[in-house]
Amino acid sequence: MTDDDRLAADPRLGRLSVTVPSLDETVPFYRDVVGLAIHERSGSRIVLGAPEQPLLELLEDPSASPRRGTEAGLYHYALRVPRRAALGAALERIQGGWQLDGAADHGVSEAL
Repeated sequence: MTDDDRLAADPRLGRLSVTVPSLDETVPFYRDVVGLAIHERSGSRIVLGAPEQPLLELLEDPSASPRRGTEAGLYHYALRVPRRAALGAALERIQGGWQLDGAADHGVSEAL
């Protein structure tokens, strides 16, 4: 393996773009449960993220097939939160009106 084949020392993923059947049904999950802020909205497109960083672009296409059993339209999507308390706050928001489908402690990270 050469240096050109290796990951950078600090790899980061960019903004994720997802096509969903309905913005009205999907946005509340990412805004109210995950806690992302709306950066911009225009027609069938909305960008959400942290205060200074867009992280997720949702594109509405009514003909898109929703992922069965998920309001978010995805099976897995990982966001790193700054402290464990932030993950706990997300859990409280889930318990306020959503259904938690799973949680895990991987020894190096925890997930909802």
